[in-house]
Amino acid sequence: KKTSIKQSPSAILAMASDLSEEVASDESEEEDDGGMPIITPRVKASRPPEKILARSNIRGLVSCTLVPCMSAALYYIIYIWLATYMETIREPPTPHAFAVNTATGLFSLPLTMMGGWCVDTIHSLSSKYCGYNGYKCVMYVSLVAGAILAPVLLGALSRSPYGDNVVLAFGLQSICGIILAFFNGAMLPLLITIFPRRIRLTSIALGYNIALSICGG
Repeated sequence: KKTSIKQSPSAILAMASDLSEEVASDESEEEDDGGMPIITPRVKASRPPEKILARSNIRGLVSCTLVPCMSAALYYIIYIWLATYMETIREPPTPHAFAVNTATGLFSLPLTMMGGWCVDTIHSLSSKYCGYNGYKCVMYVSLVAGAILAPVLLGALSRSPYGDNVVLAFGLQSICGIILAFFNGAMLPLLITIFPRRIRLTSIALGYNIALSICGG
């Protein structure tokens, strides 16, 4: 049964916060002849609540746990472990190792936002002209690039003259950070498509934090 409720905008906002879980979130909003909004709530049919650990959700949880492992491990190596390696393990130590690592971390802040913007643009263009999922394509490419280039770049830091030069050390770390920014920019939008809307955030949080706890140090 549908009921139409006619209220002022402020009253509508207050009423929306008090709606019970039985009212669907896809309420239709229209305007009457006077321009006042009319909300027509749709009542959901009763059904068992979806479970986070239901059998139908296990596959998504496993994917959401394994996929972020690369991101967590690479982030830990680039922004946390490398400073200790260049300062105390490498012979001779990299000059100003902690300053280089701090500069790389600061550079990662705008880099993360730019990576997300670039991935969104690539996804929009690929969906429009090619019909491909741009997020999935970028994630696969950055995953392969990380698997191939990260060991090469990190190995170069352990040898002279690359690890002895502050600018080169910053550049090598930043290239790894660019790969990570593109991977994260594609991974996060892709993960939210795995789960039903009602349990999406809880499922992603569970899998993502398990991955960070295991692979992120």
